[in-house]
Amino acid sequence: MSTTQQMIQQNHELREQLDPENKEYYIKLLEYTRFGNWFKDKNQTEEVLLEVLQDLIAAQKNGLSAEEYFGKNPRESADELLETIDNKQVKGFKIFLVVLSINLFISLIITIILNDTSISAFKWIFRVSYLSVGVYVLSKYLQQNVYSKTDSKKKDRFFFLSCVLIIVTDVLIEQLILPSLWMVNLSQELLLFGLVAVTAVLTWKVSKLAKKDIVAWSVSVLFLWILSGIRLLQYF
Repeated sequence: MSTTQQMIQQNHELREQLDPENKEYYIKLLEYTRFGNWFKDKNQTEEVLLEVLQDLIAAQKNGLSAEEYFGKNPRESADELLETIDNKQVKGFKIFLVVLSINLFISLIITIILNDTSISAFKWIFRVSYLSVGVYVLSKYLQQNVYSKTDSKKKDRFFFLSCVLIIVTDVLIEQLILPSLWMVNLSQELLLFGLVAVTAVLTWKVSKLAKKDIVAWSVSVLFLWILSGIRLLQYF
């Protein structure tokens, strides 16, 4: 487990020491900060959040509420908190790479299942760019609505419908509008190597997660190993 993950886990455990009112205040502060840290140093973000939590716990022991300690304008306090964190433009590029990797992974699985070795690089680049922008816009929406008075169920419904709309729109644009340019034919050997490599890397990454997260990912990892085994048997 990385240092950042350890701080996230410690934060989660320490939060239980807060009373309900202070906990609600802090969780909103935490969500607003995390949704708004696209171009901020993630490790420093978690350090600052942990320090704020520890200060709040100390203030609570002295009989102060979160509102009394941090002020009555939580959004302003959260913005000031974000300003103290160093900008890290490369992080935005890393998030783009994460979306790219997920898209590559999904494309690889679909290609193997459908046994279609032809891929349009033009459509693939469009999908990565479109989904990256979609993820960014949704995260900004979630950040701006942390302190809104909108019912949480309405927020969840809007978020779910937005995700569906982004995916459906992407599919429709690719299938009905975009031409199939820059076609790339992948060999069976390359696809098989990619599948085994992705499965091995994912297994390694999952093994480093907390136990509760490992359980959540175990079905996906098992599916990939079964798929890899089937394709290996078919190839040989």
